[in-house]
Amino acid sequence: MNQEVENMINSDNASGFKNRLTEVQDLLREKSKACSDKVALKTREAADATDFFVKENPWRSLGIAAGVGLLVGGLVALSSRRK
Repeated sequence: MNQEVENMINSDNASGFKNRLTEVQDLLREKSKACSDKVALKTREAADATDFFVKENPWRSLGIAAGVGLLVGGLVALSSRRK
């Protein structure tokens, strides 16, 4: 049976299939890299925008952070009470 499988793998159809798989793999690798680069760029832009906002509005940023902290703390306290 192993000889049969080896013959199928080494046939011309298998060779064409391997080539096609390699092409698809390369295409997916390129698309993945492009997507990764795009996500990294958007993340950098968001970080820069956040940094700018915090530097321009330090007190507002502090208030927002405190409000989010209180909200999360309240939700954690409520969920621990229910157990």
